[in-house]
Order: sequence, then C-alpha cells, then structure tokens
Amino acid sequence: MTSNSELPLGTVVKIKNNNNLLVIIGYNDIIKNKLQGYYSVVYPIGTTTGEDFIEFNDQEVNKIVFLGYKDEKYDNFVQAINNQELMNQLIEKAMGEENNE
Repeated sequence: MTSNSELPLGTVVKIKNNNNLLVIIGYNDIIKNKLQGYYSVVYPIGTTTGEDFIEFNDQEVNKIVFLGYKDEKYDNFVQAINNQELMNQLIEKAMGEENNE
C-alpha cells in the first residue's frame, strides 16, 4: 500500500506477521503532513483492557477486508493532513462539538 492511502476508521485489514483481522480505531502521529500509522483492535473482540491496541503502518497492510465509513468530515480530514493550519482548525472544531454534547 502507498503512504498516501489514508484508511478511514472502521476499516478492517490483515497485516504482515499477524493472523488476526484488525479494525482501525484511530490514527497515529501526523508528522510533516503525513499520516504515520494506525491504532487498531482485534476483530471481533475489540479492546478488553483499554491497552490492547495494535499499531501498524501502510507498509504492513496485506489486504483491506472492509473499507470503513467515509463522508464529508472524513474528506476534510484527509485534506487537512496536507495542511497543518486546516488540521488544527478541524481538531479545535471537533473538540468544541464534543464538549457541547
């Protein structure tokens, strides 16, 4: 897989050196406007301790089993990865929406 193939949350993948299906639940660091990797949990178990996450990057993905949900917010997020100022605005807006719920 290429490093420009940001995968949406909920995507199910198989990675090298791991026989489990993994569900992407978050993104690792974004450095120099490039997504560096993903946080995942084992499907269908998820997390039982809050600490059993598996980290991986694009180069480790062997197969995409199911592509997660994409919408306008996701598209804006992908665009923001390439624009740090826009990324900061999206994070601030998302945090504000979260605090208002």
